[in-house]
Amino acid sequence: MPSERRKRDRGAKFGPGLIYDLFYRKRQRKEEEKETPDYQKFVDMCIQTYRKVGKTKKINVSKDLRDAIEFLGWELPPEAVVVTAQQYAVYGALAGAILSIFMLYGLGYIGFPPSMDMLYSFLNFLSMDPMLWVILAFPLVFGVVVYYSIISYPVSVARSTFQRDLLPSLRVVGNIVLSMKLVPNLEKAIAFSVEHGEGFLAEMLKQLLWDLQLGMYASAEEGLDKVAYRIGRYSDEFKHAMMRIRTSLLEADDAKRYVLLDGALREVVDGVKNRMVAAASSLYSPSIQLFYLGVFLPLLLFIVIPVWSAFSPNNPFGNPIVVVIVYNVVLPAATYYFAKSILSKRPQAYTAPEIPDRLVKNFEIKRRNAILSAIAIFIITMGVAYYLHILLDNSVEKILVSAGVCPVDAVRSCMESMTQEEIEYYTQGIDLTPYSLIFGSLLAVTLAIAYYLYTITQDKLRIQQEVMEIEREFKDAVYVLASRMGEGKPLESALDAVSENMPESKIASVFERISYNVKQLGLTIEEAIFSPVFGVLRDLPSKRLHDAMRLVVAATSLGTELASRALAALSEQLRNEETVVQRIREKTGEIAAMMFAMAYFVGPIVMGITVALEKVIVSSVASVTIPEGQTEALSELGLGGVQLPTGLESKGPALPDWVFIATVGVYTLEITALLVWFATYLHDGPNRVTLYRKLAIALVVAAVLFIASAWVSVSLVQGMM
Repeated sequence: MPSERRKRDRGAKFGPGLIYDLFYRKRQRKEEEKETPDYQKFVDMCIQTYRKVGKTKKINVSKDLRDAIEFLGWELPPEAVVVTAQQYAVYGALAGAILSIFMLYGLGYIGFPPSMDMLYSFLNFLSMDPMLWVILAFPLVFGVVVYYSIISYPVSVARSTFQRDLLPSLRVVGNIVLSMKLVPNLEKAIAFSVEHGEGFLAEMLKQLLWDLQLGMYASAEEGLDKVAYRIGRYSDEFKHAMMRIRTSLLEADDAKRYVLLDGALREVVDGVKNRMVAAASSLYSPSIQLFYLGVFLPLLLFIVIPVWSAFSPNNPFGNPIVVVIVYNVVLPAATYYFAKSILSKRPQAYTAPEIPDRLVKNFEIKRRNAILSAIAIFIITMGVAYYLHILLDNSVEKILVSAGVCPVDAVRSCMESMTQEEIEYYTQGIDLTPYSLIFGSLLAVTLAIAYYLYTITQDKLRIQQEVMEIEREFKDAVYVLASRMGEGKPLESALDAVSENMPESKIASVFERISYNVKQLGLTIEEAIFSPVFGVLRDLPSKRLHDAMRLVVAATSLGTELASRALAALSEQLRNEETVVQRIREKTGEIAAMMFAMAYFVGPIVMGITVALEKVIVSSVASVTIPEGQTEALSELGLGGVQLPTGLESKGPALPDWVFIATVGVYTLEITALLVWFATYLHDGPNRVTLYRKLAIALVVAAVLFIASAWVSVSLVQGMM
């Protein structure tokens, strides 16, 4: 509780109390935002909707939905979720109907005011235009999507929470077993595991302690049985582990009690490992589907669009705006959300440490210099691209001058005096696409972004790798600590022994600093490690190290013998976790390697070849002619709605070449970034430093391969044509 003086100072308008008040409010606001879970808005929405609509009839609720809500511990009746899904499905259908009306009006299917002729035309469109049926299905699609999104949300959250917290919950079981081996008191063991653990099991045990204090359970054993059956809906291994821990209290012999506790931990380790490996293996098929959605399907559409545009110039894909929106906005967004749904099923085995900006010397100055350098690279590359555009790319002016039709100094006035037919005569068969400008723009943007990402991650990546190396060495260092403390040596001497046995390791320097803080500065073990001023871990942003060192500090308070046993158990626990993490990385490594190959090489080369393929298709379509009088035969074949050029008339592509090539280039860079993001997070977890470094390399490689393959392919095609 704050003192009277602090209360008085906080209430003052001026003085030091005002500073404290501002700091207190800011910290309180941050804590409240941090404590508010992501699902709370969903729970509040369901409760409010359920209160407004009320229970009008008997509502059937699936067992999966009930189990999910009970597992998550939400204070929410399952019927409220069903009612909310039904109510918002109606809203979704209305939104779909409004969107359908706007699209029908914008595409010219309907108009205002309505008339009978419009009705006849509309019915005629229904018989021959499949796009109209798609637009009319919007209300149904929107309603169904909204309903199943809401009704399946608790189940998906429960499954993702269970999958994400498997490894943290394994640590909780390990902490319970560790505490029970030292002191066979279940309530103390649960409190110890909650204090040093996280995840769904830690939250359940925290609620158990709270209910136990309120008198809802007669004993901790009864509460643990409730937790076991509650978690048993999703995991038999955790349920059996809780039962074995409960049974160990009935054994008076320490040897038999240790056997039960070791069996509980072993069953959980094997179960978690099998679950996580199976979950990682199940990601292979969705990852292949992601390739089809992100690369193969757009490739087919890129081939179809020129044909459709030439045969039916009035179709939506003949509009450049529609093509850009579909390919550069809709398809990347769909790919992103599909990839995100796949990553949500990935087992969270290991999370790389986040490196704060303060650990990089002069980071803000380096970031500002990187931005300025990236802008300079963009301007220089664009200047070179424009120069090459003037020098190399064909243009109407160049063609007329080289043909001797117009003089160099009066080419503009000469063109104005010519008819369009005359200009088309001289430019017929010549490619006027500004390749240098398009490819140069893509390369300029790519180089600028890549340089910035590479520069700002250079120091952070080095620090992160050092911290990860310390994490890998920590389990062996803990084993050395346990061995020396088992010989009766104090912790200070055990810390020095790590430096003697592991002289070339990075963890040895960490333990040397801890020993120095204790011996030379007179700090306690906890202060030497966690002090915000002198603590060793203040410059080591590793949650894994922080949690493990807190266990080390807690173990040292038990005496050298018990501390030795506790640290030996901790070392074994860390090895078990590393085994699980290694198996997950092996499984996801195959998928990640395949996705990296697609992002770096397959996608850019295939998309570059597609640019040349479009040239062939457009030229072939432009040469297709339908003799007069054959349209009736096409109508009999069901192709009456297809607009084909007749006689000797050639419509040509409705979509300009430069729009098509620019759209393909932008999409290539977008899909490369998405595949690299997916593969990195799939293999390494949410590691932004590694992601930025890989993006910096992948974007440059993809841009260069796309430009090279497109240029070579177009040159070969033009030579053959």
